[in-house]
Amino acid sequence: MNLETQLLSLLDKGQRAVLITVIDKQGSGPRQPGAKIVVAEDGTFWGTIGGGRVENLAISVAKNFLPGSTRAAISHFDLQPGHEGEKIDMLCGGRVSLLFELFTPDPPTKRLLKEFQELLATASKGVWAIDLSLVESEGKAQRHLVARADPQSQPAALQEQIFSYLRGARSSCLLEIDGASWFIDNFTAGGQVVLAGAGHIALALAGLAHAAGFDVVVCDDRAEFANSARFPKASEIRVVADFARIFSQIPVTNDSYIVILTHGHVYDQHVLQQALQTEARYIGMIGSRRKKETIYANLRETGISPQQLQAVHCPIGLAIGAESPFEIAVSIVAELIKKRAE
Repeated sequence: MNLETQLLSLLDKGQRAVLITVIDKQGSGPRQPGAKIVVAEDGTFWGTIGGGRVENLAISVAKNFLPGSTRAAISHFDLQPGHEGEKIDMLCGGRVSLLFELFTPDPPTKRLLKEFQELLATASKGVWAIDLSLVESEGKAQRHLVARADPQSQPAALQEQIFSYLRGARSSCLLEIDGASWFIDNFTAGGQVVLAGAGHIALALAGLAHAAGFDVVVCDDRAEFANSARFPKASEIRVVADFARIFSQIPVTNDSYIVILTHGHVYDQHVLQQALQTEARYIGMIGSRRKKETIYANLRETGISPQQLQAVHCPIGLAIGAESPFEIAVSIVAELIKKRAE
């Protein structure tokens, strides 16, 4: 469950809650901009901004925030040794800025969060655009939901500038737009992992990829393997009639990560040949050196260039000496995270 959904659940119960968001990090620090914590009225919290003393202090600030009337505030934590960092037991050497937002169970706030859920359900690209200009003067931050696919999304004047930036960066960040400070929280940065094959490695991989923030799609030509009982964390499961036409059923974008681990070398070749015609951010295929050489030679005969094949991760996963299906899944997810971070 994402933290905005948890936040809405609390509001539906009539509770107030504080959302803490990392909006800026300079130098070393525990988490990147966009990391969050939700703190409920009873002190229960979900999420993390990196643990340690800063997180504990942030939760304490949020608890004091809850009974008050201030809707938003920004706090800065200096992690430099010999300065504030010494007082809070942090030696990271950086500086972290946190946005505190009080959410109350009023209809407009709940409606906005429900719109966010609907946007996520359609797998659309979008961001939270948070106007920080009123935080210091009025103690509130104005939050907008901006969808790339919706030309009517507000604020319309900011939409092109926001998504122009996101064409070159996938992380959340502070932006100066027309002299005002905005925090752009990119909630579609996780990416979609397409598992072509639903065997033992895919079984371990699906859960790990989901935990790492990826949207997981599982595909196989065997219904007894590709089903929700085996893959409860998958957002979508496709029983395909033919691996040779797999991507005619599954949209692939530059936010897609294709992992090829079918139950046959011929099927792997079919999937890889199609994957190379897409704009997928990552293509990886499991297999030995001999399998790789054979499939690559076959594909070169079909007109696939050596340059295209060089972009394929095969053998797949980071080299950590993995042997078991779980260890191999760990190495693959680690490589996916590395590619996403690039």
